[in-house]
Parts: sequence; structure tokens; C-alpha cells
Amino acid sequence: SDEILQAPPRGRNDELDDSKPTEHPVGIELALNQVGMACLASRDYVNSLLRFATTGLWRDFCAEQLKRKASFSTWIPDLSGVPLMLTHEEEITTFCSSVKFSNWRDILPTKKAIFIDREAHAVIMDSIDMSLEGLTGTVDTIIPGIRPFT
Repeated sequence: SDEILQAPPRGRNDELDDSKPTEHPVGIELALNQVGMACLASRDYVNSLLRFATTGLWRDFCAEQLKRKASFSTWIPDLSGVPLMLTHEEEITTFCSSVKFSNWRDILPTKKAIFIDREAHAVIMDSIDMSLEGLTGTVDTIIPGIRPFT
């Protein structure tokens, strides 16, 4: 049985207001105008939330590693199940609901849904801030559920 996500009721002034919560099975892909939540209704909003989440995850990861005096060269942000995975088709889904690809987006123009959005991918990669105190070297990032198209 599919788990159901239930969006909170929306206010009267919300453009997406249909006076009742929207239910969606976890792992499906929805067009931004079908999500039913104003905060997920545009790619700018989704990417802003994703930037906020990944920057926080990076800072928490670094703080923990520095506290343990551990060295690291790879970061795997814990995004599994987070509903901020924007596809090249401009559909939203959860991370790790299916494998998405990070490159060669234009090679399959009718299969845009199998690729992560270019800007969403850049948002995650750009959340790595090596200027934080105590960090040196380079870090490889592995995004759960995302891999190169090879």
C-alpha cells in the first residue's frame, strides 16, 4: 500500500486553494501546478527550499566531522524521501523514489522526467562551502538516487 502525503489546508487568498487538503502517494511525480502547495508551486520556491535544506545538512555534517576530528573526502547528503527532487520535466518527487540522471539532459528530449533539473543539481553541489573554518581539501558529493547518465 502506498503511503499518503496530506498537504495542509490552504488559505482563501492562495491561488491553489481548493478548500481541502490534497493527497498524493509518495514517490509519484507531479507537475508543479498539481502539487497543491504554494511553497512547491514554482521551481524558484523548490530550489530555495532545497538550497536551505542542503546548506543546513552540509553545515551539520561539517560540524559533526570537525567535532570528531575526522577527515572526510565524500559527502552524501541525507535527502532520501525528501520531496524536493525537481526533474528536468519540472515535476516534483521525493529523492530516491527512482534513479535520476545528472547529465546529458538534452539527449532524450521526450524523457525529461528521468533527469534531475539542472538548477536543482547545481543548488546541491553549490551548498558545499569549503570556506567554513577548519575545512581543507576537496569533497566529492554523492547525491542519493542521482547518478551520471553513462
